[in-house]
Amino acid sequence: MASTDAAAASSTGETGQVRTIESDGGEVQMTVHHLPSVGSTQDEARRILGDISNSSSNTEQDASKRHACLATSASEQTKGRGTSGRDWIGKGGNTFVTVCVPSDCIVNIPVTLLPLKVGSIVAKLVHDRLRSQKAWARVAVKWPNDVLVDDKKIAGILIESHYDETTRKSWYLIGVGVNVAHAPTIDLVGPQRGRMSTCLASHCDIDGDGVENAREMAFDVAKGIHEWIAASVSGGELVDKSIASDAIIREWSDWAEFGKEQVLRDKPGNEIVTPLGIEADGRLRVRGRNGREMLLAADYLL
Repeated sequence: MASTDAAAASSTGETGQVRTIESDGGEVQMTVHHLPSVGSTQDEARRILGDISNSSSNTEQDASKRHACLATSASEQTKGRGTSGRDWIGKGGNTFVTVCVPSDCIVNIPVTLLPLKVGSIVAKLVHDRLRSQKAWARVAVKWPNDVLVDDKKIAGILIESHYDETTRKSWYLIGVGVNVAHAPTIDLVGPQRGRMSTCLASHCDIDGDGVENAREMAFDVAKGIHEWIAASVSGGELVDKSIASDAIIREWSDWAEFGKEQVLRDKPGNEIVTPLGIEADGRLRVRGRNGREMLLAADYLL
């Protein structure tokens, strides 16, 4: 896997950085744009995709072809969002990145397993960073899109879709936030309520204000997703879909903590359930205190 760096300028005139990742066989290329500040990396990614599709440059047109991925990260995010339209606090020193993947690159699994795969990638990055600093805090995933350290949230994932009318191409926009230098204060009651947060700096040393650590974490997230996409594309139709899905579920389950009671945040009555396992399509099987089992598809657990 090779990467190259080059200077670039954003549409606002601020100096940014562009780095390129290519798979060994050259089937998949990813361009990673980093900017000092954006409103939302999801929105910035949509803007860049639009610029590419509207450009008359042959080089930029090549970037919109099949198997060309894109990522955008920022040192600061002023209008970030999480699941269900909730705020994602974007203080400098934390990681904010969106990875854009053509929908036809996700060929071997149900798309409902995508947040689980990305969660496993992020969990491993957080785990490896902690262990490299001889920090032994427990890293886990929480269905469907969170990473925890010692039961507190350190990372979250937001996946949106995007359709380009010009190229008639569909994309998945995979937004990832990782708390590197700061643990935002989270409301524990009300419409924005969530789980208490933590950050890498609470468990290990970081450099200065954390901005460089956060930028490298963003690049590593993009690289991890790129490596998985490249492997999937190179396997193509030769990869058995059930085998690929089972591998993602096993990997995610290795990071999960089944059997611990959690609260259904958005259901009346704050029902308490116990996660039991993951279905082949990514739904979570849980058991309520009344003994009744059910499958969750779009719920959020605290």
